[in-house]
Amino acid sequence: MRLVASLTLAFTLFASPALAAELRHPEPGTYVDADHQARVRVAQLEDQARFEALRRHALRGQLGADGLAALGYAYALRGEAEDARAMLALAREYAGQRRALLRHVLWSSGWAHLNLGDYEAAAEAWQASADLHGGRPFWLPYSMAVLAELRGERELAIQWYDAAARSQLRWSHAEGVARATYFWQRKESAAIDRVFHAWQASQPLQMPGRESERES
Repeated sequence: MRLVASLTLAFTLFASPALAAELRHPEPGTYVDADHQARVRVAQLEDQARFEALRRHALRGQLGADGLAALGYAYALRGEAEDARAMLALAREYAGQRRALLRHVLWSSGWAHLNLGDYEAAAEAWQASADLHGGRPFWLPYSMAVLAELRGERELAIQWYDAAARSQLRWSHAEGVARATYFWQRKESAAIDRVFHAWQASQPLQMPGRESERES
């Protein structure tokens, strides 16, 4: 009964996408800080049996905040927006003031909202997660690049992608991008691929011998 009531409250308060908000711009320097909360905790969410098991646990009140966030993401991948938003809101409620857990819920919620097309909600979640982190988490530049691209803000997407490329070498070449995103959803990987090519086209031409001079 508590779960049903919480779900009703969560859906009422948080089901609607957030109002449009301006995306932040990247800061100078690199984003290389570790973030152990920015990782998948429940794998194989596309598997129907795994999804049904999570759903049953949720209905029995047996999922914590991270499990509810995972279920919200699974609903988002299935296009079930109302259930996804309700689960993500409930995950935030369960996380409460536990900063590390809340960071994970917000990070996971960002990807779920992104796949739903709730880009403002994704921005709010990721920016809040980064604020709670307190540093420069490694995942922020490429995530924001995808988000800005999907919002139609190509120039900002390139700026964030440039921050990713100067922070992690893999984002500076096609092979690295392919390896980093092979497990992403098609919508996500298509967006980052577009930004990569736009970023690549924006780079100044490399003069002969310049690379060898830099490495010497």
